[in-house]
Amino acid sequence: MTKISERNVFPSFSSHEEFFKLKNLFCDKGAYYTEEAFHYVHYSLYDILRNSFLKWPLRGSITSLEEMLKSFQIRDEDFNHDSSEERLLDYIQLILNAIHFFNTSNILIVSYHCNQGRIIQKAIAQNCALILEKLNAEVIETDSELYIAYKDAVAAAVSIQQPELAPCIIEYQKINNRDDLARKGEVLCSLAKILEPNEQMLNDNGYRQLCKDATFLLNKTGARHALDPNDGIEAQFLAMEDQERIKWYDRAFKTVLTCMAVLPYLDFREEIKDIKRNG
Repeated sequence: MTKISERNVFPSFSSHEEFFKLKNLFCDKGAYYTEEAFHYVHYSLYDILRNSFLKWPLRGSITSLEEMLKSFQIRDEDFNHDSSEERLLDYIQLILNAIHFFNTSNILIVSYHCNQGRIIQKAIAQNCALILEKLNAEVIETDSELYIAYKDAVAAAVSIQQPELAPCIIEYQKINNRDDLARKGEVLCSLAKILEPNEQMLNDNGYRQLCKDATFLLNKTGARHALDPNDGIEAQFLAMEDQERIKWYDRAFKTVLTCMAVLPYLDFREEIKDIKRNG
């Protein structure tokens, strides 16, 4: 017999359905209530964010929650049965940051009765975690914000090995930047400057082709420079649609990270040779 736990997660995954599950939790007016003028006033997490929106550090120049949902295209009408997983991830990023805001500020004041609110927050966190696992994505926490990025084993390894690269890696992987050629190019330019002083070491130690491929992609796709036909960009890359060029930017990113992942090995490769000689 199949256990309930084996059947209760995404029998058929739908971004449309998962959005409305999360929205129903986020807009559940049973989350909080206050006693005001001898009667109860009920609030959802959505209500609290809307009422305190101007205090939210992540609002930028947007002046209302409704304006933000419209700008991000994550309203009810934006979700249909063909909605992309990225749109669902945008919504998850928003509500997780909202909850983070509530729990690290004084927005959820003591006059709110919080037990059901805590249960709903936990349910939202559980649903989000399952969706992120399904979509091979993860939450990355910085000092000021939570970001969602697709998991990348090489990126994670390089971030651990070389923490100084972590900000660039996080910035490139943000789902907010997934279609932004200019921003991806800026980050790749920063990574290129970090790669440059290590190119000779890679060339001298058997990784010449890897290094050449990395610099080729950085230079010829336009990732390192502005998209200017006179700036040495290959004609075939200039002729590409934006989505195709983004694919090659992403490949340049992975190739550069592969170069950076090799560098720690080169530091102790000679020691390995010594052990082999003395074995």
